[in-house]
Amino acid sequence: MAELRTIEIPPHLENMPEFKEVDRVSDKQMLKLEVALENLEDDILVETSTRKGIERREKILGIKPRDAVNIDRRRANVMLAWYDVHPYTRLDLQRRLDLLCGEGRCTVVYDAAAQTMKVSLNLRAKKVKDDVDDLLDKIVPLMIVITTEIIYNKWSMYQPWSWHEMKAKTWEFIKEGYEE
Repeated sequence: MAELRTIEIPPHLENMPEFKEVDRVSDKQMLKLEVALENLEDDILVETSTRKGIERREKILGIKPRDAVNIDRRRANVMLAWYDVHPYTRLDLQRRLDLLCGEGRCTVVYDAAAQTMKVSLNLRAKKVKDDVDDLLDKIVPLMIVITTEIIYNKWSMYQPWSWHEMKAKTWEFIKEGYEE
């Protein structure tokens, strides 16, 4: 730990135990202050907020985070609520879904005549399905019937491999997790 030297002590008093203790305590306090200032600086923007900054914004916005949700998903939820703008458009909905799921991991098909909307999530976006459902419930008008689905891997994509090569894998692993 580098010496912060917050108090200038004359050289002839530097070796006295009292001044060494004052110096040690003030260094500790200055380090705490430095960390608090860095966190405060990070908390200015949602993108760089610490867990405490995100918790504060969630409290302001009335967001209740789900159990075991990582900080990046919490940041995305806060940004969706914090920068909420009316009226909602399909382009705006797609932008929000891309922010929540990741670019290109979610497709929306809207049928105006049937008043239906089908939202398909890529396997990588499976963990945010509940957040997507909440967002759709908030934005999409009640007269539109919403269907959300997760696009799982299909057996047809594994046809190039032989049964012997696939025997070592479970169906659940193939269905939900295998990627080239």
